[in-house]
This record gives sequence, C-alpha cells and structure tokens, in this order.
Amino acid sequence: NGELMLLATLRVDSSPSAAVTLTQSCGEHCGGTVPLPELKTLPTGAWTVLGVPLKCLARAGADMGRITSPWALTTRGSLTFSLAQVSLGTLADRIVACPR
Repeated sequence: NGELMLLATLRVDSSPSAAVTLTQSCGEHCGGTVPLPELKTLPTGAWTVLGVPLKCLARAGADMGRITSPWALTTRGSLTFSLAQVSLGTLADRIVACPR
C-alpha cells in the first residue's frame, strides 16, 4: 500500500459530539476500524481533504485485496457533514495518525 491514503473531501457542518470511527469492510469477519479524532478539530464550514493511510486500515484488519465497503463513518453521538468525494491518493490537508 506504500503511502497511499483513502481521501475524503468533506465539510464538517457541526462538530461531532462523540468519538467518530472510519471502517473499511472486506467481507464477513474482515475489516479495519480507525478512530478519527481529527474530525473534532476541523474547521466547520470549510472543505478539507482528510487522508487515512491504507496501512492504518490494514493494520486494523482490513484486507486490501477484498474490500467490499471502502468508507463508512460511525458515531454514537451527532455529526453533520457534507461529502464531496472519496478517492485514493497521496495528498491531503490533514492526515489521520495510525492508532498504536
């Protein structure tokens, strides 16, 4: 996967009230989830390209050769955002740090 990232061009309209995670699924009992604390710090009302390194999702359990759902956000709280694009690339305004 090198330095390739899953890129989301998004605008946070209201900051999340609880933790947000990104999940990439690859079939039954296969997937990777990473926390997105960066969503709390993004400026509201501004478009941002958020990058999640594929290596983070792979370390979390996603099999890059079997992806069935590339991008799903979840939270137990509230979050309002607009999504313009999800793609692969190497350039982002903010890059999510891999969990340890």
